[in-house]
Amino acid sequence: DHSKSVACNVNGIPNQDPAAWRWDDATHGTHVAGSIAAKHDGVGVDGVNPTLTIAAINVASRNGGYFYPEYIVCGFVWAAEHGISVTNGSYYVNPWKYWMPGDPEQAAGLEAVQRAVDYSTSKDVINVVAAGNWTTDLDNPPATDDSSPGDTWGAYERDVKGGVYLPSMMRGTLAVSALQLPDGADPATGVLEPTSWSNWGASTIDFAAPGAKIYAPLTSWYGKAYGNLYGTSQAAPLAAAVIATLRQVHPEMNASEIVALAKKQASAPENWSRLATPVEGREYRGAGLPNALDAVLKDQATPVIGTVEYSTDGATWMPLAGESVAGRVSVRVSVSGPVTSARLLLGDREIAAGQGSGDFSGPGLTLQADGVDVSHPQGAGRFAGATTVTVEAFGRNFDPLADDDATVQVPFTVSPDHVGPDEAGAGRWVSGVLGWWWRYDNGTYPTSTQLRIDGAIYRFDAHGYMVTGWVYEGGRWFYYGPSGGQASGWVRVAGSWYYLDPLSGAMASGWTKVRDTWYYLSSSGAMRTGWVRDGSSWYYLSPDGAMATGWVRVGSSWYYLSPDGAMATGWLRDGGSWFYLSSSGAMVTGSRWIDGTRYSFDAEGRLLP
Repeated sequence: DHSKSVACNVNGIPNQDPAAWRWDDATHGTHVAGSIAAKHDGVGVDGVNPTLTIAAINVASRNGGYFYPEYIVCGFVWAAEHGISVTNGSYYVNPWKYWMPGDPEQAAGLEAVQRAVDYSTSKDVINVVAAGNWTTDLDNPPATDDSSPGDTWGAYERDVKGGVYLPSMMRGTLAVSALQLPDGADPATGVLEPTSWSNWGASTIDFAAPGAKIYAPLTSWYGKAYGNLYGTSQAAPLAAAVIATLRQVHPEMNASEIVALAKKQASAPENWSRLATPVEGREYRGAGLPNALDAVLKDQATPVIGTVEYSTDGATWMPLAGESVAGRVSVRVSVSGPVTSARLLLGDREIAAGQGSGDFSGPGLTLQADGVDVSHPQGAGRFAGATTVTVEAFGRNFDPLADDDATVQVPFTVSPDHVGPDEAGAGRWVSGVLGWWWRYDNGTYPTSTQLRIDGAIYRFDAHGYMVTGWVYEGGRWFYYGPSGGQASGWVRVAGSWYYLDPLSGAMASGWTKVRDTWYYLSSSGAMRTGWVRDGSSWYYLSPDGAMATGWVRVGSSWYYLSPDGAMATGWLRDGGSWFYLSSSGAMVTGSRWIDGTRYSFDAEGRLLP
């Protein structure tokens, strides 16, 4: 990411000129970056996760490749302020191997770097660092050292008791030790051993990762584009890549939650068992071995399945679990969280399905099946007894091995006391001169009755012919479509829309709520649109029939409909402003005499001072 790449290696001042931060003739940074995210192009080797985005933050001096405190401070602060979620630090801070808190000059550098790390941590950055290649117990570093300062020929032996190796001994960093695969061992199953040169420490090391013979991209001047390198500098980016993948998979988690999850997965038995038992107390394992496959398949965020409910009237909803129901019911369930799709099944039959966005903060989805006849499952006769409704919700990961899907089974009982149309039984449809009729296998036929055939309800007249169109029965109207099946829900007949109760099929009239929307159906059942007067109030129904609320523009005028849909008149306060609505409901603009006082309103109807 060029927009977030920077060089910090001149006085610790950030410089985004590509010439300052781009690759040079050193191989170290290119190898580290390639280990993390080398692209999947069929050439060389892939990084741990080629879909990750890399930003180059150059903190190495041009001459000698030294990592001074001011460079490191600039790097951590830059990462914190530019949305970097994970940093990898394959270096140690020069010129001192151990920085002494009691030395005024060294204490300043130590404190500056620690504050920069703390600042990045406060900005939700995870900082992964190399443990170092000194064969040292970082929990108990040596009392003396003769390798510093490392940027001159003047190194000398000095007392370093209480010194701090930067950055792996600092709070806010995750130190990674290096592993190697013994010769001849199976890479997929072999036990990994600590390298002979890796630092260790039960309290200091956080993870262990391969760091020997790591094959990754090199700068082209090296003579070939890929090669093997060794070091905790090679181990750290492998761990960093897994942690960055966890951040990619779990955008809902903060840094501390990601680190906890990374340690949980690294310590899982199948990963921990890959690490050799420490020798001579040299505890090098930390939380364990990070596993990129686990990062994308395990501990996935799953959709949240709500309570499965049922309704016998479409208005009153109750939990379905453990209930005894019969006949036609509506069934619904809401699914929230990162859901991409979901299914609602009665037994093994899908009765509703829907798609979700997969977003963690998305609206989720609601599955609802109306007119579900639990007493007559499709393709079966009358049923009574125990059964289940199953909700299957699918997450963001489409790999069948991922654990991001959720399933809930809700048991309930179908009561045997439901009275409704019987199954027709064995027979077949026959077309006659006057219409269709059902012929039983014994040659007889039904008359003046309803029967269920292949899951649909049909009515037969006194002569045995299948009925179509409107039928008035028991004080209610029903509609049978051109194919004869009884309709339910919305149906368009002769240019008008009608709503038929999903449970009974009866035509609705008057105010009717469908899902969360109100509609007005005339006495003939036809859906109304436009202005409707009901009682003493006016209501506005949109072109799709839905009752409007709030501000609505009709023609050239604005109207305000209260939350219950009634048109407002007179003074109205909305959003901190006063409006005046005439007796016709139209919003007033300009100047107007009202009750003997002249008022002025702007073009949007707001009362002017």
